[in-house]
Amino acid sequence: MANVIAIHTRDADDDLQPRGTAKLLAPKVIAPGNGFDDMGTYHRLAVVDPRINKPMAIAALKQTLQDAFTDQCWHSRDCCGCKGARVTVKHRGGRVYSVISSHSRNY
Repeated sequence: MANVIAIHTRDADDDLQPRGTAKLLAPKVIAPGNGFDDMGTYHRLAVVDPRINKPMAIAALKQTLQDAFTDQCWHSRDCCGCKGARVTVKHRGGRVYSVISSHSRNY
C-alpha cells in the first residue's frame, strides 16, 4: 500500500515551504524495537514528484518525515516519553528515494 503525502522544507523563520508530493510505500522493519524506549528502525521507498530536484527532494522528505515522526516537545523533564526520530534519505535513481527512520521515546 502507498500513501501520497505533501512534502515541505522550513525557511529561516521556521515556516513551512511546500515543495510538492511524494508517494510513500509501506515500511519494512529493519530492527524491531525493545518495547520501551527503542521503537524500531524502518525502511521505506518514496517516489517523488518529478518537478522536484534531487537536493530539494532529499531535504523535503527528511524535514517532512522528521516533523511527522517527532513530538514537538520542550523536554521540560528528561523522562517525558515523547517520540523522536532520526531520518536519513538517499537517492536510489530516477524519482525513487530510500528512507530509513529510527524511532525512540525519551525515557
